[in-house]
Amino acid sequence: MTELEAALAEFLPGQRWFAGKGRAVAEVRVESSVPLRTALPSLSAVVANVAYADGGVERYHVPVGHDRGLEARQLTDRVPDAVIYETTGPMGGPFYDATRDERLGALYLDLLSRAANVEQLRFYRMPEWTETLRGPGKLLEAEQSNSSLVFGNRLILKLFRLLEPGENPELEVTRALAGAGFAACAAPLGWIEGLGSTLGILQRYYAGSVDGWKLATERVADHYESKKGDPANFAEDAAALGRLTAQLHAAMAAALPKVAEGQPDLGRLSARLLGQLSQVVALVPELADRREAIEEVYTKAEAAGGGSRYLQRIHGDYHLGQVLKAGQDWVVIDFEGEPARALEERRRLASPLQDVAGMLRSFDYAAFQPLVLGEDPDTPGPTRDELARFEGPAAAWIEANRNAFLDGYLAGAGDAGQALGGDHELLLRAFELDKAVYEVMYEARHRPPWLQIPLGGIRRLLGASP
Repeated sequence: MTELEAALAEFLPGQRWFAGKGRAVAEVRVESSVPLRTALPSLSAVVANVAYADGGVERYHVPVGHDRGLEARQLTDRVPDAVIYETTGPMGGPFYDATRDERLGALYLDLLSRAANVEQLRFYRMPEWTETLRGPGKLLEAEQSNSSLVFGNRLILKLFRLLEPGENPELEVTRALAGAGFAACAAPLGWIEGLGSTLGILQRYYAGSVDGWKLATERVADHYESKKGDPANFAEDAAALGRLTAQLHAAMAAALPKVAEGQPDLGRLSARLLGQLSQVVALVPELADRREAIEEVYTKAEAAGGGSRYLQRIHGDYHLGQVLKAGQDWVVIDFEGEPARALEERRRLASPLQDVAGMLRSFDYAAFQPLVLGEDPDTPGPTRDELARFEGPAAAWIEANRNAFLDGYLAGAGDAGQALGGDHELLLRAFELDKAVYEVMYEARHRPPWLQIPLGGIRRLLGASP
């Protein structure tokens, strides 16, 4: 094992974009290291294979910078956690995560603008990208599963960390949507490919935008603080978001594969849910009394099977954090799907109602988020009594805005809405319950203060008439 490989075995598990947290790393092997700049500060695109003690291998993209002298010391003083390892002697200096060095971010932009080829890496540029912006690439701190560099508040380069073989869905889907004329997403302006994977994508950056989660939770807080409450204070935005979601699904159906007369794979989903329910009930015994009712909804939805539905590509990880309000318009971002799922699963054709269910569950979370004191698992959350006091106002906000979203979605779908089938309300409830059961398991394991949110959502979903 080389010095870099040994250092990466220590460095990678501490990164927030590292997917293998909690798993013991057996070894790290550098599959490839492509030098993108040899002068100092140097830059190499490293692809490392991470082998786990319990089996399995993952591939990670690690841009590695190297420098020495005063600027290197300033960098390590400013971002000590970026250092992978350091060599000593007259020619020594730190090797570090290059995304933390704004000087090296500029190099990526230059390579993309020139559509350069460097050994196994190819840098592509779309003809629509005509500007000659240059300058440092500032790391967007909010990014988690990947790393994004922002240039002049106009461009954003997302560097993928966990690599999958083939084209990344973010590139695949946004290219297809742009080709179909769907303007409410960031079309690719350039991208990086090589070593069997997509390593990065360049897109427009929506400076000054606000994500849907932030906007919705602010409106919820206003609703709680006003004397009489205003449960519909997000309804206009929710309706617009519903219309946009319908347009998104129509564009994806036109530009990407779909199966006419297809049936949602409820058998597969039901089997997954039953297995998941067993785990969740063991983890959260208070859900045991709801198990039979949840299974009944799935049984009814599966039995109702027919209709004129079709299966298509969907967003796959659709919630309020995946949409931006840019001026007066909504924009959809992050088409990778759920990072924890395999690429094959993320590309699976599915009912567009799964996206709708994800957004509706997000409304539920937004309504109760102001009552949770933080995401620290050790921070005490609201008591059941405190949540009960807000159940009425929260339920009113959820109901007003989910209805606005659904009305907007069905209106936006128009004739295409028939593709949902006459029993779409029952099917939607099944998808929402599937999502909520997963949320119970996640919160019980990672964020206990949030647990009452999905449990309350399940109660409300089961209280509705089929």
